Amino acid sequence: LLKFNPAFKIPDNLTVNGSLYLSNTKITSLPDNLTVNGSLDLSNTPITSLPDNLTVNGDLDLSNTLITSLPDNLTVNGGLYLGNTPITSLPDNLTVNGWLDLGNTLITSLPDNLTVNGYLDLRNTPITSLPNNLTVNGDLDLQNTKITSLPDNLTVNGSLYLRNTKITSLPDNLTVNGSLVLNNTPIAKNKELLDKYKKKY
Repeated sequence: LLKFNPAFKIPDNLTVNGSLYLSNTKITSLPDNLTVNGSLDLSNTPITSLPDNLTVNGDLDLSNTLITSLPDNLTVNGGLYLGNTPITSLPDNLTVNGWLDLGNTLITSLPDNLTVNGYLDLRNTPITSLPNNLTVNGDLDLQNTKITSLPDNLTVNGSLYLRNTKITSLPDNLTVNGSLVLNNTPIAKNKELLDKYKKKY
């Protein structure tokens, strides 16, 4: 409908029991109190912000949009895809139950108490540090970032990818339940450190 009538406005307080596909449309805003029980696809649109009290029970795809921030009370029960957007920060206490894709964004830091129950993709971002007590229940991908150290109490239940970073050491209480990838890092060039981590991981 929006492809044929760009002036159409979605009504307030709308509940969509399936998915809502708006990709490649000219939509610029969503109504308050929108609930989508499936997935919400806004990829490749000129949207710049999301409304208050947005609930998406599936995936929320904002890739290739002009989105710069997310509302504090956003609920996403699937994956959150923000790749190739100008976003620079995320709200506090955000929980993403699927994949969190921040690859190729301008993100420089993550909020405290962030929980990602799927894959956390931070490839090719200017991020320099991670918050304490971060839990990632899938893989954590930090390849080609400016990160130099990892926080205490970091738990990665999948694999941890640190290829092409400047990381020089790992915290003693780091937990990685999958593979630890250290190619082309200062650690990989330090035989003593590398042997230590090979025994541990």
